[in-house]
Amino acid sequence: MKMTNFSLLTFANFVCKSCTRGDDDSYLLICDICDNCYHTYCLIPALIEIPRGQWRCPKCVAQLYHTATPTDAYGFEQSGKEYTLGEFGAMADEFKRNYFKKPLSEISCDDVEQEFWRILSLPDASVKIEYGADLQTGELGSGFPTTRTKDLTENDKKYLNSPWNLNNFACHYKSVLRYINADISGMKVPWAYVGMCFACFCWHVEDHWSYSINYLHWGEPKTWYGVPGSSAEKLENCMKSYAPELFSKTPDLLHHLVTTMNPSVLMHDGVPVVRTHQHAGEFVITFPRAYHAGFNQGFNFAEANNFCPADWLPMGRCAMDHYKEMKRYSVFSHDELICKLASECQYLDPAIGDATKFELDYIVKQEKNSRKLAYEQGVTDGDRVCFELMPDDERQCDACKTTCFLSAISCLCKPNNLVCINHVDQLCSCSPKKYCLWYRYTIDEMSNMLDALRERLDLCQKWKILVNRLISNDHQNVIDFNDIEKHTTSGVLCLRDDIRIKMEEKLAEAIEYRQMAKNILKRITSKDELIENNNNDDDLNKKKKNFNDENKVTLNDINQLKNRVKSIGITFNEMKTIQNILTDCLHYQDEIKTLLQLDKLQSTDIYSNYIERSNQYHIELPIIERLKLFYQASIWYELVQKTLNRTISPSKLRSLISSGQTFQALHQQIQQKINELQIQLQQLEYWDEKSRQLTKEEPRPTLNTLEQFVKSADEANIHLNSIDKIKTLISECHIWNEKFEQMQQGEHYPFLSSYEQLYEHARHFHIDLEPLKLIEQTILQARSWLEKTQTVFRRPDSNLTLIEMITPRISVAPKTITKKRQASKRITGDGPINESIGILDDTIAKVLASDENDPKTVYKVYREATMKEIECLNELRENNQKKRFDLSLTYCICEKPYSELMLQCDLCNEYYHRHCLPYHGSDVNTSVWWICDFCIRSRRPRLQDVVKLLANLQKLTVRLPEGEILQCLTERAIAWQEKAEAFLASPVLRELSTVKQENKNIKDEFVNDSNKQQSRNFESETSRPLNNLAENQLENLLIEGGLLEIYVDQIKLLTKLVNSSRRSNLSSDKPKNARSQTEKPKSTIIRKRKSYEILSKTEKTVRRKRSRKSILSDQRLSDNQLGTSAPVVYISSMIDIQQTSIKSSPKSDIDHDNNPLLISDDDNDQIKKGTIVGGVEDECAVDGGTCLKPSGSSIKWVCCDACERWFHLVCVGLTSVKKKEEFKCARCKQLSISTVSSSTSTSTIIVA
Repeated sequence: MKMTNFSLLTFANFVCKSCTRGDDDSYLLICDICDNCYHTYCLIPALIEIPRGQWRCPKCVAQLYHTATPTDAYGFEQSGKEYTLGEFGAMADEFKRNYFKKPLSEISCDDVEQEFWRILSLPDASVKIEYGADLQTGELGSGFPTTRTKDLTENDKKYLNSPWNLNNFACHYKSVLRYINADISGMKVPWAYVGMCFACFCWHVEDHWSYSINYLHWGEPKTWYGVPGSSAEKLENCMKSYAPELFSKTPDLLHHLVTTMNPSVLMHDGVPVVRTHQHAGEFVITFPRAYHAGFNQGFNFAEANNFCPADWLPMGRCAMDHYKEMKRYSVFSHDELICKLASECQYLDPAIGDATKFELDYIVKQEKNSRKLAYEQGVTDGDRVCFELMPDDERQCDACKTTCFLSAISCLCKPNNLVCINHVDQLCSCSPKKYCLWYRYTIDEMSNMLDALRERLDLCQKWKILVNRLISNDHQNVIDFNDIEKHTTSGVLCLRDDIRIKMEEKLAEAIEYRQMAKNILKRITSKDELIENNNNDDDLNKKKKNFNDENKVTLNDINQLKNRVKSIGITFNEMKTIQNILTDCLHYQDEIKTLLQLDKLQSTDIYSNYIERSNQYHIELPIIERLKLFYQASIWYELVQKTLNRTISPSKLRSLISSGQTFQALHQQIQQKINELQIQLQQLEYWDEKSRQLTKEEPRPTLNTLEQFVKSADEANIHLNSIDKIKTLISECHIWNEKFEQMQQGEHYPFLSSYEQLYEHARHFHIDLEPLKLIEQTILQARSWLEKTQTVFRRPDSNLTLIEMITPRISVAPKTITKKRQASKRITGDGPINESIGILDDTIAKVLASDENDPKTVYKVYREATMKEIECLNELRENNQKKRFDLSLTYCICEKPYSELMLQCDLCNEYYHRHCLPYHGSDVNTSVWWICDFCIRSRRPRLQDVVKLLANLQKLTVRLPEGEILQCLTERAIAWQEKAEAFLASPVLRELSTVKQENKNIKDEFVNDSNKQQSRNFESETSRPLNNLAENQLENLLIEGGLLEIYVDQIKLLTKLVNSSRRSNLSSDKPKNARSQTEKPKSTIIRKRKSYEILSKTEKTVRRKRSRKSILSDQRLSDNQLGTSAPVVYISSMIDIQQTSIKSSPKSDIDHDNNPLLISDDDNDQIKKGTIVGGVEDECAVDGGTCLKPSGSSIKWVCCDACERWFHLVCVGLTSVKKKEEFKCARCKQLSISTVSSSTSTSTIIVA
């Protein structure tokens, strides 16, 4: 291929041979042979892009075809390889992708078309492709649903019998192929085609020049080229002119489907060619003798077969003549098909019948002349033969290869050979007198067949005339339905589709209207059964009457039926009967109209007689409803006449007016009566409106005002529902006042709920009652007190009510431990408090539900509930304590086994892991009294605050269940306070303190004694019994106080004693363990000292940054390592203890509220807050602020062995301290002196 270059002067005159223009040089091609120029868009077909390799113009291509000579075998080679559909598709896609070196989506139809014809234009080009053509769908399966298809879907069933299903298309009633008994593959039975890129089908026409239809199920497009049947001979002559040698050797070359030619060559020689791209889901139809060719764009699946409508029959005859000329075998006998159509003329489509008559007339004439000519030649012998029973290859003419049916010539010399009647002279050399004429029908039989066909067509013509009358709009002359039924069976198939559809619709309407006429006639002629006047048959009579009313026919139904019957131009016998009944009914209607137009209202009997006459017609007349209204109006008029003479209530008066308004337009007399009733009603409406305004006005009326209004209404003899309601309201107000007086006269104040019920009841009265404001004020005060008290008791983020927080529990723990732990697992440091409070005692709530129970009864029941609560707690403590002996049980909110680092609640004895607690348990020491979160329900305000709340409660004039229980709780707390003070002042506690102090002195004397075992025995014998007795009493007292939801100051004093006792026990146990292991005396224990030389600069910086937890943990760690005793709290007397509790700082109160779970002494509280007694760490603890504040190398520290406070050596007057030397600060020395002196003169308590 050569491209033009217009920059050279030598090519300046090159122009396109097609359009004779020289512009668009970028689209101008030069032939590689003749140098002629063509635009790419002027070629047929046009080229989308510049072709690769050599390019030849259409003239050179035509010359190449003209000069080519066949030297090799031609045709298509049968592939020896078998594919599945998937394998063939993969091969086809791979071939196309590799050939074009592009993705399939980027290859256009024009690219494939251009490349296809480029390959064919090159004689030496060779591309091997495979094509799955002419596949038997009867064996391999069809793309359309058939009866043999398994698992048909609903969509498949829809197309199973569709005429567009190619399995049904050839056998459509308008196709003559349905009358051929044999299943001709490719014509009646579809063929399937599986194509790939470049797979082509050459120029050809269909067998017998029939129509063909091709459907592309799926896949890539299929390109078609077609030539109309009128130009078929032009195409044949054109192809013969380019390849005369091929056609001379094989005259029927085009029938072999192996010859193709570029459409541009055909168009150049004047052959019209059209082109289309068939896509998936599209049909392509070819007409008789229309040559067509094409190729596939890629992998696809199509299906095709043939069909022959009525207009094909003449073309089929021409095809048979052409086949005889070309000596080509036919697929079926055309004469046999025509005779089959004529023999079944009663079922033929009118168009096929007309075409068959023409063909049969032609065949009869031809056969008559041919037989006459054979007879003249000497063929006199004849024999009837059923050619349709013979195989096609045994009844083919040896001369023209046609299939004989009507007649044939045979000779005894060649019993296996036949010739058609037109080739008698080509059978053999014998005399024609020896020939035998085989015939299927005689000439007379064929003529009778033609006459029967004509008669059938004449009948169809008459039917068409009748049909045209029916489908026309002019129905002046109606047709009887019986005449239509006579022609329906024989004439329906003689109509065109559009006419047949209209006729079928018309007949369907006629049948429907006739059935409607029958139903209407049956309804209006039915007779009522005789009904006896028996009281037992009243229900049966009502049912029959209702049935007759519903079964009546309206005039509208009859008129609509008449109009519909008239519109289709058909008459029925039933319509005549209906018309006679309708005439009589209309005369009855006229009589009623005359009655209703009279000036005077008639009696009820006259109207009733006319209503009864309407039942005999069974036709619903609109005037009957008006007649019934007059009947009801006469009844109403007579009723009003009777009621006006006596007293009537307003409701009945309104009912009469309302019912009479329905009839006021019927007659003037009714209107006059309604006016009289309305005047009487106006008086009643006045009083009704006045009573309604009185019950809604503001300010609210008093009870006296309502009583005066009711008295006035009774004097006027007015009876209204609104006045009756006011009377009822007055009665309810008197009852309400009596209830209020009873509450005020009772021995005790009523409960708030009783006041609220009374107030809620009176609020809907809309009456100004005097006690109502007092009740409202009292309720507001009570609710205010209740809200304030609940705020004092409720813990942050808690949803418990005051009753739930202070009522004793019959089950201290929740209902199930699992639920308790599941609820507690949701608790975090910032989350809501656990709401699992156990089971409350409901006996108190039952007592408080009645106003008759006095406070003494309430207190008695409360005391019984507290005893149950203590019993339940003791049982729970015992059960939790026993759990330690069962290793399979789980503890804590995490439900895991026991571990060493667990805390035990001193109230319920339940164990908890430190890290599972909301505050991680880091602030809790095992030596302090500690209560878990599940044992505390409220904030536990101080007793003094609760007493103030109770003082405010005494000002209220109502009783509150919460106040009653709170008062009982307060008395319980005061009683416990007295028990605690008695315990603190008891001799047992003083003896316990004295013995512990003496034990400590004795132990100090026996430190260096070699007989340490005797010392330990002495200690256990002297201190353990008394220690256990006092501690048991102390613990029981604290358990009882732990159940209180009120904080009493003695609780803190008792917990100090418990904490000191526990630390003393721990300190006394740890040295014994140490001595048993190391056997070292106490004097060898290293004392805690602090000096500047020991602490480096880095360590000091870290110590300053440590938190409250680190200080506490370090302090505990040092105690464990050095074996020193825990700090000892010395309490001189009970007076000092009480003064200490009273002087507790506000800050400690805040800590108590924020963390009520941990109860400890003041020293431990100071340590938890990150401070050391005497001052902040790294500050000198010297008293009076007399620190000298040394700096540099002069900073040296010393720690007091008693209080563990740190001092500068300079500030205490020392320069150095030996490692084993004991040091006490001035305060501790003074405290030890006072303790020794007080032990001899006063009762001193030492809690270790």
